[in-house]
Amino acid sequence: MNIEYERIGDFDIPKFKIDNKMKGKLNRYALLKLKWMKENNKSLYCVLLMKNELTDYLISVGDNAEKRFNQLMDNYKNNDKRLSEEYKKEHQMEWIKLMNNYKNSADEIVLYEQIFV
Repeated sequence: MNIEYERIGDFDIPKFKIDNKMKGKLNRYALLKLKWMKENNKSLYCVLLMKNELTDYLISVGDNAEKRFNQLMDNYKNNDKRLSEEYKKEHQMEWIKLMNNYKNSADEIVLYEQIFV
């Protein structure tokens, strides 16, 4: 392994280059996974950090969690007749309560399946 150094004053500082293979942003689930790893799984966090794979791992986890959340919400919408547009027009508050309940349920499922493991 060839490491290049830069001289600053009396010190030789190594030049590190960070390459992220995956492009994307860290979403809510990725940040929650990062926080959980720092607190509960420090060994995995340190290994991924040293291998320069932490960002890629977090982007992957965040994307998978987001896909799972959307899949669960689509299933809820397709299986419950009360989430239709007609029902929404007639019973707005009931529709909002149902939608919030389903969002919270889907979020909780995703958190326990993919984030807190």
